[in-house]
Amino acid sequence: MSRLPFADSPKVFLLAADTTGTDPTVRLVMHTALEQAGGLLHLFNAHFSYSQPAFAANIAEALPFLASFSGPKLLVGDFNATPDAEPLQNLRDAGWQDQWQRFYADEPGYTFQSFQPQIRIDYVWADATVEPWVKALERVADGGVNDQVSDHFGLLVTLDLS
Repeated sequence: MSRLPFADSPKVFLLAADTTGTDPTVRLVMHTALEQAGGLLHLFNAHFSYSQPAFAANIAEALPFLASFSGPKLLVGDFNATPDAEPLQNLRDAGWQDQWQRFYADEPGYTFQSFQPQIRIDYVWADATVEPWVKALERVADGGVNDQVSDHFGLLVTLDLS
């Protein structure tokens, strides 16, 4: 949800299929952009493979796609990997910052499975331009059985673009 108008129609970048045969799901990165005073704010939503070889390939494929857009960028989604997953270092090396780690370094931030959370596999990543705009990050839909809308808890990021 946004108060800002969308400036770009959504684009979907499909990732290569898992060649290990472990994960038959089509994986993707979606993109849209919002008009804001300083130009476009690029938003990406990813859903990466739970197969570790395919996950590493997904990150490698996504990085050039993410880099092809100029301006501030925010990347969110289900990464199907824990914070210590080695391929996430490639995101860090490309200048992306894990916002849960920034705000809650000492808290595990479990997001999956919502009925018995034991791991964090959902993320909000900001590039260096957007990171100062991130004012809050909170886990949502984590209030118990009646609050479950997914098998994941949600993440709500608040940006101040003023």
